[in-house]
Formats: sequence, structure tokens, C-alpha cells
Amino acid sequence: MQRSPQEARPESRTPPSAPSTTPTPAWAAADGSEAAEPIGGLQEYYYELCMEKSQEIKPFILHILQEVDEEIEQGLAGITLNVAGNCHLMPVERVTGEDFWILCRILKNNPYINGLDVRYNLIGDVGASCATELLQKQHNLIYLNLMFNDIGPEGGELIAKALHKNTTLKHLRMTGNKIENKGGMFFAAVLQINSSLEKLDLGDCDLGMQSVIAFATVLTQNQTIKGLNLNRPILYGEQAYSDLIHMGRLKSDNTDVEPFVVDGHVYLAEVSNGLKRHYYWTPGYGEACSPSSNAGLTLVPVGQYL
Repeated sequence: MQRSPQEARPESRTPPSAPSTTPTPAWAAADGSEAAEPIGGLQEYYYELCMEKSQEIKPFILHILQEVDEEIEQGLAGITLNVAGNCHLMPVERVTGEDFWILCRILKNNPYINGLDVRYNLIGDVGASCATELLQKQHNLIYLNLMFNDIGPEGGELIAKALHKNTTLKHLRMTGNKIENKGGMFFAAVLQINSSLEKLDLGDCDLGMQSVIAFATVLTQNQTIKGLNLNRPILYGEQAYSDLIHMGRLKSDNTDVEPFVVDGHVYLAEVSNGLKRHYYWTPGYGEACSPSSNAGLTLVPVGQYL
């Protein structure tokens, strides 16, 4: 009799009957041939869901789920399901949004897995929607890695909104997903509400100045966050620096620009290539302990020493 998907879930630890033949290892079907039907636990549930939804069965995912099933059989807990798309140890076919939907289904309410790593795949905004549901229903998930997955501003918004009610996730990595300023603003807003997230990685996400300032503002109130990566934002032109200096959030002596005021408006000049392009830096023996990035240097006219 064919087992139902519910019976194949990992919560039911009843061992399956022994197969008449040894099943073909999942990775052996990487050449495109049909993989043998797996048995037991997450493997079987994945297989049945793929058949039900007419979704391609990916040998790489089967192999990973086989390893997790073995860890569960050994009584291990706190497992991270690693389906990273940049694995070089075996043939890998990137996970799509549809694949990710199935993964989220088999992880739902799973008590053994509290981490999911799907970096360098192609889940896109479709997968972001699935991640939203996972964050809302998987109450023991503490680590989620979605780095470089073609998630855009809409997907970023969905994930950020899911964190409004999530109370378990501690580490979220979104590096390389171009959520832009719009997505960044939603993540900044969630840090005003969420009290469980400790590490947030939004590097190389094309954040704009508005969202960077928003993060700087909310961090004065958030007492939970321990690590925040906002590297490589897109800060357009001198206006970005001008706004920060005008607001008092950035000290001019910690930049390579110098502000000047014309008709009440703050403008900037690069100290070595702007209004003072005929000057250059020379040792000035300033205070060694000064926090200024220009401490110990003095601007002098080019003709003074050359």
C-alpha cells in the first residue's frame, strides 16, 4: 500500500520496511537519468511532493535530505539544512522558487531542523514568498541564509514584514539580493518591532541613502541587534554626504570632502580634487590620538614644496 505524505513525515519515526533492492544513491542520477525512489523521512516526503506537483526531482536535494535523515536517525537536533548552490563537491542544480516551495513544505513543523541555507540559488521573489510563510509557521527556525538568490524589492518587503511577528529567527543573511532602498526601508522598520533578530546581513543589496539613515536611526533604540552589515550601499553623489553632514550624523573631518555654504545651502568639495585641487596632503604632525581620518596631515599649496 502506498504511504501517504503524512505518514512519511519525519515526526513519525516508524522505520519503513526494507526494500527488495538497494536504492540507487541520489547523486548517481546527476547525469539526468531517473533516480530510484527514496525511502523514509524527508527524502520520501520530498519525492511524493514532487510527484504530486509534477515538479522535477533534483538528485542533489535528495542527497542532502538523505544525509539529514541519517542525522535525525542518530538522534541529532539543531540541524541546518544546507542546500547551497555553490557546492563544488558534487553536481549541483540550482534551487528555483518552485523547488524552495517544496523544501519549505517538508520543513514545516519539523522539530529537528532549525537552520536553512540556500545561498547562491535562484529562488527569486517566488521563493521569498515561501520564506515568508516559513518564517510565520516554522517556530524553531533560528538561521536563514538567502544570499544571492535574485530576490528583489518586493521579495525583500515580504520577508521583512514576516519578521514583524517572528520571535525565533536570530540570524538572517540577505547579501547580494538587490532589494534596493525600498526593501531596505522595510527592514529598517522591522528593527523597531522585532526583538529576536541578532544578526542581519544586507551587504551588496543596493541600499540607498534613505534606508542607511533609517538604520542609523532605529539602531539607537534597538537593544537586540548585535551585527548589521550594510556594506556597498549606493550613495549617489555629493548630496548623500551633504545631507549627513547637515544633519550632524557625519563629521566632515572624517571624510575626504570639505563642506562650504552658498546662500544657505551646504555643498561639498573634494579636498584634493575639488575647490582645492591645487593643494595636496603633507605631514603636519597633528595629534596622534585625534579621531579624525586626516589627523597628522595638512593641506598646502602645490607650489610651496614643488
